[in-house]
Amino acid sequence: MLIVPDLKLGGAQKMLLNMAYEYQENSYEVHFVVLTKTHNDYAIDDTNISVHYLNRKRAVKSIGTLACLIRNIRPDIIISALTYVNLLTILARLLSWPDLPYLLISERAYHSVNAKKTIKSYKLQLLLMRIFYRFATKVIGISEGVTEDIRKIAKLPLSKTATIYNPVITKKLASDMDETSAFNFPEGRSIISCGRLEDIKDYPTQLRAFKHLYSKHKDLHLVIVGEGSQKENLQDLARSMGISQRVHFTGFVRNPMPLYKKADLFVLTSLSEGFGNVIVEAMYAGTPVICTDCPSGPREILKDMPERLIPVGDDKALAKAIEQELEHKSDPAPLKKRAFDFHVSQISEKYLQQIEGI
Repeated sequence: MLIVPDLKLGGAQKMLLNMAYEYQENSYEVHFVVLTKTHNDYAIDDTNISVHYLNRKRAVKSIGTLACLIRNIRPDIIISALTYVNLLTILARLLSWPDLPYLLISERAYHSVNAKKTIKSYKLQLLLMRIFYRFATKVIGISEGVTEDIRKIAKLPLSKTATIYNPVITKKLASDMDETSAFNFPEGRSIISCGRLEDIKDYPTQLRAFKHLYSKHKDLHLVIVGEGSQKENLQDLARSMGISQRVHFTGFVRNPMPLYKKADLFVLTSLSEGFGNVIVEAMYAGTPVICTDCPSGPREILKDMPERLIPVGDDKALAKAIEQELEHKSDPAPLKKRAFDFHVSQISEKYLQQIEGI
């Protein structure tokens, strides 16, 4: 049984969907549970997967129904992701007593970045993690940094945690890359970035770096894929810098793989990144990548390629790295090879291995 809050666009939803398809293909009985009633960005098109829509307005109101569902289905293993869903799933599992299935909860957030927030709801969430995460069979971090962080935040013993990276690479990804994109690249060379347009992604650093290159490289364009609350602010910033003619905001793109394939370079400038699915997707497309050395996913993904990491917030270092890559285009083979370490077949099996010997 795999549990998500909804089927909106999101890394956790995509991760568990990838795993659901993989388990079904390997003849497991798969139950996919969606807690809330919202619009769906993802469709589950495999009729062999049993989908359970609990249709609650708020996820917290699904605990009783989820407990009954667990009791009725009696799954051997439950996998959930996202902190608040993990907490609800732990409570529902305890209420499904006496049969308690194995519970693997996936933690994606680097909580220490926000640990000093004074928001009461966030402080409460941290307290609940310390109380309830110990009742999971295993707490899975999506990077070593996240795992270490959650051990400290939730005060968990080493034996209670494990690190399993995200299942990014699937069979479908190859065909996704060959689709025709609605966005037409401008003539010349292009840098691409993809993600939520929020403060945590630090897009201003990208714009400042692009400003350094703008006059010297007149054929160079910056393509920013995604939506978010900072879109208008970023557009205004590009205009104030005098670079808006060659900065392109595509908005939401359901399948960015053709864009990665077409671009000359992928850039990520996050302040923190639990893992970084978009990095792996770009690597799989054979596109060179440059990322900030933020906590903590990028460094782990690019573990043998430290030259692809630049200091957080350093626009001059980013501009220099971009220029070096564009002038001396690197061999994509090592990037593609590393991307396959995050194949869904390997990652899904690692989840099942967590219950061996328990």
